Amino acid sequence: MNLFNRIITIISLLVTTVLVLGILLIPSDLLTSWLGYLFSLVNTMQPALRALISLIFILIVLLILWLELRRPGARTVEVARSTGGRIHITTSHVEERIAEQVDAMSGIIQVKVRVSGRDNGVVARIDVLAAPNLDLVTKGEDIAAKTREVVQDQLGLKMASKPQIVIKTSKLKQVETAPAPPTANNGSTNTTKG
Repeated sequence: MNLFNRIITIISLLVTTVLVLGILLIPSDLLTSWLGYLFSLVNTMQPALRALISLIFILIVLLILWLELRRPGARTVEVARSTGGRIHITTSHVEERIAEQVDAMSGIIQVKVRVSGRDNGVVARIDVLAAPNLDLVTKGEDIAAKTREVVQDQLGLKMASKPQIVIKTSKLKQVETAPAPPTANNGSTNTTKG
């Protein structure tokens, strides 16, 4: 968004500079004739085309305003139980700690953690790939409890809401068994030379 803001600012400054210099430096007769030509061009357009162009312009302006005014998630979260000052921990560190602890649990194959800060608390979403044949409800509760333990007990943060756990089980691949080699005991080997 930073790059987008810079581009919009540069374009706005360039357009404003050209307009102001044009108004101040171009003789008024020439400026009036150019504006007259522009207005006649607009008047010759079909009303439906003018309405469509106006609608597109309004949508672009609304999109830019929405992108500018929306509030991104906080990248740090304030420690709730600090008494000596205001301590902030990055959300990426919280994600790493939760991922380490959840990944160490039995039956977990892969973990992806997304954390954001809201209302001086942590909102966590944990996507887990688990081994098949697990009790998913129990495992989900264990993961939620481990997440709360890491966030609240180990890091001293506050949970803004319950952790959201999404569990997907891995699929078992069928392993083809090779036939057993013949042995001398079962008489299936042919020792005769032919």
